[in-house]
Amino acid sequence: MTASKPESPLPQLNPQLYQAFNPLCQALPAEDIANLVDRVAGHVQEIRTALQKNEFLDITLAEAIAESLLAVLANYGQYSTEQQALIVGAVEYFIDDKDVEPDTTSVLGLDDDAEVLNYVLHSIGRADLRVEV
Repeated sequence: MTASKPESPLPQLNPQLYQAFNPLCQALPAEDIANLVDRVAGHVQEIRTALQKNEFLDITLAEAIAESLLAVLANYGQYSTEQQALIVGAVEYFIDDKDVEPDTTSVLGLDDDAEVLNYVLHSIGRADLRVEV
């Protein structure tokens, strides 16, 4: 008899992250997704620009987060409304530089974005797209 591996529990966001993330979770019509894609790319460019003033910003993590977000946005219509809301929340959290840790000024600025993203990816069954912090 082989023991089955228990499913890992859904990760939890700390209360401060949850409070900032949860209001951003709103499903959008499919025609609005192209705008989100553009905004993700624009935010990565903002981080690249900020890198010129702060060499310690983690552009590799920013690009990994963006890549995972773009992957789920490419299949947005395949997710339930609840999952779509989580995806939009993760995108909005990423592109908001005034989140818990500002992305373009803090060395740790993308760690909270990665935590939110990984929470959402696990929640929607796409843990394969997780990013390492």
